[in-house]
Amino acid sequence: MTWPKLLLVAATAVLLFLHPAAADEFSLLVAGIEMRLGMPKEPLLTQLRSQYKLTQIGGKDSYFIMEKRGDEYRIVGGVSFQDNKVSLLSRDWGTFYGKSAVGLANELHSALENLQEASRQPIVIYLPKTQSVPGQRFTTIKFLSGMRMLTLLIVEGDDHQISLQEEIEILPKGIEEILPTR
Repeated sequence: MTWPKLLLVAATAVLLFLHPAAADEFSLLVAGIEMRLGMPKEPLLTQLRSQYKLTQIGGKDSYFIMEKRGDEYRIVGGVSFQDNKVSLLSRDWGTFYGKSAVGLANELHSALENLQEASRQPIVIYLPKTQSVPGQRFTTIKFLSGMRMLTLLIVEGDDHQISLQEEIEILPKGIEEILPTR
């Protein structure tokens, strides 16, 4: 998987997890099925078994949901039950291999950790509108904390790159209307 796709998948996963308008707080799309916490066990297991392989995890009432790809199976999610109702849902957004993938994740984690430690405030995620020009697409993810901002820029097109930079600035008037928790 290319860097832009890797980062876009990771960012999308984080944003869908954090953004309440993306899905209601009790549901998750797993393996193409909209699942909800608290839904009954047996109808869901019947539906899942008709399309996927379920592998029980450690003798518990928990299962990996596995999809066949060629000759192999790949985990696409998981589900756990308590009192015959869904108590946990998970969705696999992908696994990325190699030193460069781990390096990017470590750099992002370190930068976010430093951002929060320096400002001593929670981190807010802001998504400016994606910009395009012929042959190029620019996707930006901004992590804001106090007067500090970490910007992740994804460039796709003729030139593929990802840049990560930290800034500190005096906030413009009116920014609280966009970021009320800041």
